[in-house]
Amino acid sequence: RLRLIERSELGAGNYGHVVLGTLDEGSPTARRVAVKRLKAVGTRGERVRLVKRLARELNIWSKITHPNVVDLIGYCLDERYESPQLVSALMPHGNILGYIQRFGPGIGQRVAFVKGITAGLACLHNSTPPICHADLKPDNVLIDLHMNAVLCDFGLASFVGGSENSPGLVTSTTIKGTARYMSRELLADNCQHSLESDVWAWACTAFQVCRLRGG
Repeated sequence: RLRLIERSELGAGNYGHVVLGTLDEGSPTARRVAVKRLKAVGTRGERVRLVKRLARELNIWSKITHPNVVDLIGYCLDERYESPQLVSALMPHGNILGYIQRFGPGIGQRVAFVKGITAGLACLHNSTPPICHADLKPDNVLIDLHMNAVLCDFGLASFVGGSENSPGLVTSTTIKGTARYMSRELLADNCQHSLESDVWAWACTAFQVCRLRGG
């Protein structure tokens, strides 16, 4: 059983927000989790579109298992039984930039973070079929209890070239993301996110992790 905690937003994105929840409350296995829900929208058509996007994210995320990717625990329907909620492991240290600003880790720890980001992205790119994250940035890198950097937020991710593993789900082709971490070719007409544009975003993220002041 999942209970959401009121006024506990952990983050927000283009079409959803993440709140704190308790899974199996009252049992010996109870634990705090992060729950991604859809934002409130005005029309039914818009909500159907967002439900499809969340379903695509679930489909992609469920195929990734790696120490440097946030664990997907599962999903459940919302209180109206209309759309899924994605339940994942809670990362109490928050995102990597917030952690650096609070604690000011040394260069050795920062390099370890970059290695973790690299390993997580390599897992996506070496999947069958390859997965393009399409929104890699420090906000989408969290720090777990063991000081590992882990990737999160697969809302813009897509299978490269489409996939038989995603029947009925449309591979994202609309250029969205965060301009600061987008490669130049993404500004051209009819250009799509790619594994190469992920690598550009990785380099921008690694640079910021290593140079940001903290503490």
